Amino acid sequence: MNRRQFDVMMVLAGAPYSDDSLGTALRTVEQLLARDASVHVWACGFATWLTQVGEPVKPAGALDWEFSFPSASGVVLEMINEYPKSLLWTACRTCSMERRLTNHAAPVRMRLATQMRRYFDAADKLISVGVV
Repeated sequence: MNRRQFDVMMVLAGAPYSDDSLGTALRTVEQLLARDASVHVWACGFATWLTQVGEPVKPAGALDWEFSFPSASGVVLEMINEYPKSLLWTACRTCSMERRLTNHAAPVRMRLATQMRRYFDAADKLISVGVV
């Protein structure tokens, strides 16, 4: 079976609230897409939280009640909608089920961790961010 080839595969692991690494990774994905790269993101661990169905914006901030900031899931879904042919987002089924985070937004696919190697082989470059 032929797999789609990607310029970059990025594996996101760990919790999005633990430090700035996943936020930096999302900005990196945005910049790669803006430069016409094809990107496959594989989310493991609590990074599967990034695509849960929920609010696309954060609650109002104390400094500016009128301005709304996108949530991490809002940023991810906006990228998926803006670059449907260049961005593939996959959530690890095992990690999602272990954490009861299986309510992913519609464009997100869930795959077993045992399939990850095949996707590695279908990417020109691999970037790993975080620890499960």
